[in-house]
Amino acid sequence: MSYQEFKPSPLLSQYIDSYWISSQGKSSRVLPDGFIDIIFNFGKATPTLPAWGAGVAGMMTRFRDVSVNQSSEFIGIRFRSMYFHQWCAIPLHELKNLTISTNEIMNSWESHVVDQIYEEKNIQNKLALIEQKLYTSISESVYTKKHSLILSACNAIKSSFTSLSLDKVAQDHNISLRQLERLFRAQVGVTMKEYQAIIRFKHTLQNLADHPNQSLLHLAYDMGYFDHAHLTREINKMAGQPPSQLK
Repeated sequence: MSYQEFKPSPLLSQYIDSYWISSQGKSSRVLPDGFIDIIFNFGKATPTLPAWGAGVAGMMTRFRDVSVNQSSEFIGIRFRSMYFHQWCAIPLHELKNLTISTNEIMNSWESHVVDQIYEEKNIQNKLALIEQKLYTSISESVYTKKHSLILSACNAIKSSFTSLSLDKVAQDHNISLRQLERLFRAQVGVTMKEYQAIIRFKHTLQNLADHPNQSLLHLAYDMGYFDHAHLTREINKMAGQPPSQLK
């Protein structure tokens, strides 16, 4: 199995977290990470991707086991979730925990793009072509006052995920929680509570990796879980394994 990640150019770093390329011949488990991906499949069809096609993997709230063919090759664009809505023709919550063909929901990404990317001889040229396609399709007109509101709400959740009251987020932005939730789901892809849980999960995994001997009870309190049982239940739901197996 081969897996590499690449950073986007400065012009696109506001929208893109990273690009990745994977050549693998076995199944793998994908965990929620708070991003939305376009995935190009240069090979046979998989359970979620068409052969020689591309799909959008929506925001995940639980793990997914991915089964692929022996000679599969994929390139992914990992979007910062609060910016992806401009490329998508449907509200992003309709993509939650799903992968849908780009032909169905993205007018600016025709099927021949996959062939064009594959024909490039090396990864640098492939990524340059992807960046060109992305840059020419950016529409600044979608970044309205509503988008600024959602971006601010996302940043508030990310910076204070352990103790933040979602009611307070709405109050701080002079909008009702119901209105904010509706906009958030459409532009980010999950509810604010689900987004907060994903951010907490990512930080918890990082803490488990960095401090494997830390007490799970202390970790639960540090990460904003109610107790050890709450930590274990949430990790099991998102990772399919108890926290003790993720150290």
